[in-house]
Amino acid sequence: MGWRIAGSEIARLTEARVLESNRPYEPIIDSAIGPNASEVVIAVAHQKGGVGKTTTTLLAAVELAELRPDWTILVEDLDPYRHLSQRWPGDTPTLRLVPEGRDKGVIRLIDTGPGDSPAFIQALERSDAVLVPVRPEPLSAQALGAFVPVLQRIQRARDGLPVLAGLILTHVGTGRGRKLMQDEVETFANELGVDILAHIPYSDRVGIYLSTQGHYYRPVAERLAEWAGVDIRGLCAVA
Repeated sequence: MGWRIAGSEIARLTEARVLESNRPYEPIIDSAIGPNASEVVIAVAHQKGGVGKTTTTLLAAVELAELRPDWTILVEDLDPYRHLSQRWPGDTPTLRLVPEGRDKGVIRLIDTGPGDSPAFIQALERSDAVLVPVRPEPLSAQALGAFVPVLQRIQRARDGLPVLAGLILTHVGTGRGRKLMQDEVETFANELGVDILAHIPYSDRVGIYLSTQGHYYRPVAERLAEWAGVDIRGLCAVA
């Protein structure tokens, strides 16, 4: 069977999206935490661990700070294991790791943990948009199918927010099965009406050394920079 599992997992995505999106949604919080009403808040989220959320949060933030040195970029670590805090390279005048809801910047990136815990849902309720890293592997795709309906319920309750900013394909490599899985995720993204913002290679430079060499996350930073100061609610219809 091998690589043929890819197509079956994508089929599960569509089935899960129909079933789960009909479940009732009850907000956990009524408003954003902290003084961030005028900044753009971006959650980096996926219900599965190990897909690259922390790496995406860190390197996208660094790219943003390099792209727009006149902006203040804030980062929150809401992963219960605090991996981002442990690997944080240090604050700069325009890029800071801050406690939840603290301070105010132009863009705030939130690293979330896996699953749909209250903290995970609260991060989505506070956010204007969400980035979703996805590995081109069946288990990651299956978890994406579980995440999309959760996001859609929150979007309906919040008049379209958080907007699905796009998917980021991480751990991209060679091999027939991986390539097929990548194609299927891209097809699913087209069905959702969202872009694949970046293809991040399976690389020690990215995953181990957290290096911006190659600037693989620059397209993500460019997309987020376009959204600063824009009425995000008008960028995407409620699913």
